[in-house]
Amino acid sequence: MESRDMSVMDHIGELRRRIMIVVVFFLIALIAGFFFATPLITYL
Repeated sequence: MESRDMSVMDHIGELRRRIMIVVVFFLIALIAGFFFATPLITYL
């Protein structure tokens, strides 16, 4: 892991980028859940 000094704005930018990645994957999982919910419920 590379050690470097980051300013506050660098930290905020990194946090924003990671939050956006989490939101995108959450939305993908949510959409997939809507499609698979009914078949899973009938299977169970």
